[in-house]
Amino acid sequence: MSPSVCQTLSGAYFVAIAQSLFANRMLHALTSGSDHLDVALVLGTGASELQDVFSGDDLTAVLDAYMVGIKDVFAFSLACAAFSVILTALIPFKRLPDHEKKPSKDAMASNEVKASEEVQQEKKLTV
Repeated sequence: MSPSVCQTLSGAYFVAIAQSLFANRMLHALTSGSDHLDVALVLGTGASELQDVFSGDDLTAVLDAYMVGIKDVFAFSLACAAFSVILTALIPFKRLPDHEKKPSKDAMASNEVKASEEVQQEKKLTV
């Protein structure tokens, strides 16, 4: 599996998992802390607009719920990073071919000319 495929898959899956984890943990913290908050309003409000929409104890409850969600996302990303380090330690190392040791096209052409001259000389000797 190529590195770009792994990066694409991790970008697609891990971001979606982290977003779902954040939303679910935040909503769980909100519903257990205060029942009167509109959960759809909290999800629809951006992080920079929270102070404009909520105030007082509601703002404190929403910020606490955000912190719960963010902490879980950081724990998840730390676990994914540790897993990727362990996974790379398990992959065997391979030496890539050295392209500088390959003969150039000119050298290959001169070798072919020499080989054809030798074949012609052998034909002359056998005749």
